[in-house]
Amino acid sequence: DATKLTGALPAISGASLTGLPADATKLPLAGGTMTGNIQVNGNGTSYFTSTATSPVQVNGASIPTLTVRNTAQAVELQMRATTTTGLVRTATNHPLVFAVNAAEAMRIDSSGNVGIGASPTAPGSDFKTLEIKNTGSGGRALLALTANSSEYSQIFFGDADDQDIGQIFYYHPDNSMQFRTNNTTFLNLRNDGNLVSQVGGGASKTNIAFKNGGVTKGSIVTSDYT
Repeated sequence: DATKLTGALPAISGASLTGLPADATKLPLAGGTMTGNIQVNGNGTSYFTSTATSPVQVNGASIPTLTVRNTAQAVELQMRATTTTGLVRTATNHPLVFAVNAAEAMRIDSSGNVGIGASPTAPGSDFKTLEIKNTGSGGRALLALTANSSEYSQIFFGDADDQDIGQIFYYHPDNSMQFRTNNTTFLNLRNDGNLVSQVGGGASKTNIAFKNGGVTKGSIVTSDYT
């Protein structure tokens, strides 16, 4: 059957095939199917030309994997499809780098820290870091949160008990910025520049306290503020 090659497959080394079975089974013809494992070894360049939309497919019922391995440095890159996710990863203790026009654009190091523009610099092993770096001449860095004009943009400060216990909250309909602690807005910067401290009504409340060395030296207090 010249359309299929099954069982133990030959290795490809340079321009030669090694380990061919006795009957010199041929590689599949156009439209044929090859089953088993394929290993390509050599110092040259392996390539093919195709006009198909998806010329190379790795199919499998379990976790089909396309592996690229540098045996000199023991670095292994994998592209996998699990039953629930698509996965690109390094299978060895090495960073995963994304490049554009042959230049590095983003890096995930072996600890899971992310650097855009350069390798991430975590303050310590107990930190997970997202760093945007552009320190070249005239370099600037920008983190943009762009929402619908009738909605809001937020930054959460959470913990294991509450994901959004603290927030910086920008409300686009009235262009105000709110600062929330313990899931409550206590400070509101309005679009006219006025800063409003929002506290509950009832007994006198300290809105602003001035301290020196932990000792309160002065305060602004409101009474029955609602």
